[in-house]
Amino acid sequence: VSSNKTSYALKVTSMVHLPDERYDWKVLLDLLKEICILNVMKLSDYCVHVYDSVYYGSLLGMILDEGYNLHRIITVDRPTDIQKKDIVIGLCAGLSHIHSISLIHCDIKPQNVIVIKTSGRAEEDVYIPKLIDFGSTLLISSPPAPFGGTFDFVPPEVIQTQLDRESFRINAIPSMDIWALGLCVVFISSGIYPFKSRGVWN
Repeated sequence: VSSNKTSYALKVTSMVHLPDERYDWKVLLDLLKEICILNVMKLSDYCVHVYDSVYYGSLLGMILDEGYNLHRIITVDRPTDIQKKDIVIGLCAGLSHIHSISLIHCDIKPQNVIVIKTSGRAEEDVYIPKLIDFGSTLLISSPPAPFGGTFDFVPPEVIQTQLDRESFRINAIPSMDIWALGLCVVFISSGIYPFKSRGVWN
């Protein structure tokens, strides 16, 4: 909590992941990549903002917007239809901004959306969604790359061409994010994950 009583979230990553406790420099590079992407995302109100980065020993962290994830908002808060519409419009705006700068998020899902509640319409909070977790983000023009997202939110046409889950690689294309956004909209409107029971892979 800052001096002006604004709350922030702290995302912490340890650089020590290797068996002999050496630093895993890939962790540092991934974090720096995410910080660079988030600095660009400040141009959108619907992408999480990074305010600072911190370093302590082997721990690295980012100070970010604080909010509840979308899964919790839908299942616990149970927003009204108007609030749900605001969330969907905000997600579309955030995703449009990401694609406008030639990036593909590659891991859109309710757990990677936070919602900030603000006072607004009479007796009803305004819900502002923000896309988070850009660790899997790729450039649209990237060559096929290892997939770092969530398989239940990958389009069937992408999966059906690759049966080996371990070596699964993707071409970063906007339709991947659009499909995942559609599944999020289904969840927002119904509270149900369309493929949760079996998984897209099956």
